[in-house]
Amino acid sequence: MKRVFIYPNITSVKEPVKDRYLQFLKKLIFSMKLIRNDIFWYCVIPRFEGRMALKTKQIKELLNLPNIRFLEVSIPAPPNNRYHFDILEMARKIQWKDYSIDVVLTNLPELTTHLKTFFYDNTNITPKIMGFSHWGDNNLKVGHGASDKEKLVGIMEMDAHFFNTDREKRNALDTARKIFNRITVNDLSEKMHALRVPIRYGEQVRSIDNNYLRMIVFNHRPNMEKTFPEFIKAMNRLWGRRQDFRVWIPYYPKKQRSYEWLFTEVPITELDKYYYGLKRSYFGISPRQKYGHWSASTADGLLNGVPYIMFDAGYYRDLNPNADFYRNQTGLLELANLYLDDEDYRNNKVHDSLKPVFNNLILKENTQTFSDKINELYSSHRSMKNEITRDMIRLIKMERRITQRELMKKLARRWDWDKNIKFNGYRKSILADRSIYEAHGEWKTEYILGKERKLPLI
Repeated sequence: MKRVFIYPNITSVKEPVKDRYLQFLKKLIFSMKLIRNDIFWYCVIPRFEGRMALKTKQIKELLNLPNIRFLEVSIPAPPNNRYHFDILEMARKIQWKDYSIDVVLTNLPELTTHLKTFFYDNTNITPKIMGFSHWGDNNLKVGHGASDKEKLVGIMEMDAHFFNTDREKRNALDTARKIFNRITVNDLSEKMHALRVPIRYGEQVRSIDNNYLRMIVFNHRPNMEKTFPEFIKAMNRLWGRRQDFRVWIPYYPKKQRSYEWLFTEVPITELDKYYYGLKRSYFGISPRQKYGHWSASTADGLLNGVPYIMFDAGYYRDLNPNADFYRNQTGLLELANLYLDDEDYRNNKVHDSLKPVFNNLILKENTQTFSDKINELYSSHRSMKNEITRDMIRLIKMERRITQRELMKKLARRWDWDKNIKFNGYRKSILADRSIYEAHGEWKTEYILGKERKLPLI
C-alpha cells in the first residue's frame, strides 16, 4: 500500500458539490482506481457544527469511495485557510502510532513549510510533499501579488509540483527569476511538471457529431488480453454478415496476421494522434477485464467521445452506467449491428455517456503521471537497514499479523522508541521483505506475513 495524505483548499463551503477542488479530487481518486488498487487516501475536510454540519456530510458523500478516510478538522474560511491550520487538532487526529503516510498531496504551496514542520515535530513520519494546480481550479497565479515569494518558496520545499499547462509553469519560472538566483530557479524547474491539457466537456459536446469514421476500436494491447481471440472471432462473424465497417487496433503487432476488416492507417507514434484516432472512431468494444487496465483504456475513449459496448460487469457499470452491455458474443454482435444500422442511436449514446464520464474521470495519461510520481516519491525514502529493522521483521514474522501500534509497543520494550525516530525508512525496508505485505484497504497500518493476493481493479 502507498498512503497519501491530502490537505485541501475547499473554497465553495456552502455548495461542496460545486467546489472545483473536490470535483477534481473525486476524479483523481476514482481514475486512480482504474489503474491500481494499492493506494489509501487520508483526506482532511472542514469540520462544521450546528446548521453547517450538513456540509461536512455532503463532502463525504461526494468522495464516497472505499479507500479513503476523512479527518475532520476545524479549518479557517478562505482565504485564511492558505496560511493557518490548528496544529494541536491535527496532532490529535493523526495518531502517529497508527498512521504511515508516504506522500502529502496539496494545492496550497503556501502551507508546505508548515505541513512539513507539523509532521516532523508531531509525528514519527516524514512524508514527501507533492503539489498540484488542479483542472478547473483558479490557476496558481504568480507575478500578481505579495504572496508570490511564499508560493514559490513552498514549491521549492516540495518534492514535486504539477501545473495545469506548460504556460503556467513558464509564468512561475519567469517570476522566480525576478526573485531568486539562477541555481535556485534551476532547482525549482526540476520540481515543476506540466500535466496534459484535459478534454473539456463543453468542447467535446460541440465536436462529437458527424466527425467519425465507421471504425470500431479495440484500444488495448492484444498480447496483454486473453479475451482478444474472442474479439477476433466476433469481428470475423460480423464481417461475414456485412462489410461496411473497419476495426482499428492501435497496438496491433505489425508482424501478426492481417484481416480484411483490420484498419491500420491511424498512426499512434504520438499521443495526440492516438486521441485523434479515438475521436474518429464509431464505437469501441470493452471485453471482460481479466488483468485490469481495460477500464482505463475505455475511460480514455469515453473522454474522447467514443461510445462503448461493454461486457456486463460491475467495473464497467461504475465507469458508465448509461452504456450498452453484453453477456456473450451473440449479445455483442446484436449491439454492434444496432450501432452500425442506426447512427442516431449511436450519437444519442455518446451524449448519454459524456456527463457521467466527465463527472468522474480524468485522462489516463494524467492519472498515470500522478501514479508514477507517488511511486517515485515512495521509493525516494531512504531505507533503514539496522538492528531495529531486523527486530521489526522478526516480530512481524513471529506474530504473523500485527498493527503498527502494537509493533511500536513491542519495540519500546527494547529500544527507546518515540516519535523522534522517523518511521518511513523502516516501513520501506519492512515492505521490501517479500514475505511481508500490508493489509489492503485498512486505514490503520497493519503488517501481515504471507504472499499478497492480487485484487481486481475497478
